[in-house]
Amino acid sequence: MDLFLKGIKLFMVKIKMAGIDHSRVSLKERELFAFSSHACIFAMRCLKEMYFISCVLLSTCNRTELWVSYEQAEDSKELVCSPFEMLCSLKQISMERFQDLVMEREGEEAVMHLFRLSCGMQSKVFGEDQILTQVKNALSLARESETVDSVLERLFQTAITAGKKVKTEIHFTKDTSVVEIMIKKLYQLIEGQSLKGTSCLVIGNGEMGRLAATRLLEEGAFVTMTLRQYKHNSIIIPYGCNMIAYQKRLIGLGEYDVIVSATSSPHYTLEYKDAEPLLNNGKRHILFDLAVPRDISEKLSELSNVTSYNIDCLGENIVNKAKEEKIKQAEQILFDFLVEYKKWYYFREFVPAVYGISRTAVYEIEKRLEKPLKKLDMKEKEKVEFEKKVTTAVENVLSSMLYDLREHLDMKYWNPCFQALEASIMEKK
Repeated sequence: MDLFLKGIKLFMVKIKMAGIDHSRVSLKERELFAFSSHACIFAMRCLKEMYFISCVLLSTCNRTELWVSYEQAEDSKELVCSPFEMLCSLKQISMERFQDLVMEREGEEAVMHLFRLSCGMQSKVFGEDQILTQVKNALSLARESETVDSVLERLFQTAITAGKKVKTEIHFTKDTSVVEIMIKKLYQLIEGQSLKGTSCLVIGNGEMGRLAATRLLEEGAFVTMTLRQYKHNSIIIPYGCNMIAYQKRLIGLGEYDVIVSATSSPHYTLEYKDAEPLLNNGKRHILFDLAVPRDISEKLSELSNVTSYNIDCLGENIVNKAKEEKIKQAEQILFDFLVEYKKWYYFREFVPAVYGISRTAVYEIEKRLEKPLKKLDMKEKEKVEFEKKVTTAVENVLSSMLYDLREHLDMKYWNPCFQALEASIMEKK
């Protein structure tokens, strides 16, 4: 019989990530790396086919990150190219231009980054809620593209669970989304007056657009939202919201006090040549561009009667003493999840040993049952069924006990423990 532990460390699955985000890269530069949902799926499938890796691509307003995992023999070289090289290749961007701006992480450092990211600790709006949904969506798209393996699946699931726990137990800030910051900014601009009756246009009925429309309605504004024709998925319209076709968004544009655009379109929703004649009318207009790539032409902000904000203008990343204490509490929660993930990750090496020990034990029990079963006053079919139930129960109980070692035994003792169990069974064989 082969040793159970022989060769199980020949291959280790490595985790690496590379990304650019708001902390080091401008909005204009982040736009170059942005992916729509469909583009994410296509990109991940291309990467899996080209580099034989598993991957998850996370693309939001504030960041683009590529996560990869791959099997590597202990004596082999690294990946043919880094995750950042893969990103640049997908976007046909020169690596040298962003080499000093990209963040690359691997192993435990990468894991903790994703945990912090999922609970909003790495966001431009500190503690914001939407990132958790965005992490979920990234995992969902990777599943759809069939590019996620068990290591990345477990990592992202753990990050999502960790993010939920932090958000449930710790409240970082009252302003937990870009939309809340937008509402706060609006009140500053109108000097505390009511938004009741304010005429608003929201371009885009995705998640961000619906949230913006809902909050404006709650504040008493009159809201019109654009609607595209979709072949799939039901369209959710905030109650009380007026709807117009996206193609009619320019009709009456100059009458709106507030215009919000939040689409995933790679093109402007408000081009300067189309919108300038309508907005340059002496009436005050406040524009909020919540998209990456941007939806609204920058040139419109040059109009004297227009005040314009993009996603970076609305972000805030202030860490005061009160937040520092909450960060410490969050870090402890995340550390516990890190330990849990590490136990799962490293115990995978011992799964063949668990299986081998359990099967060997079943084999030994089957031999020991052979004579007693012959003496039982039972039909042959009943004996076979009885033996099957006994051996299945033994295998399940023993496997469960061996897996429980993850929780009750320090990781440094796992290897000698399994070696001792192996040696014990080999002696009895």
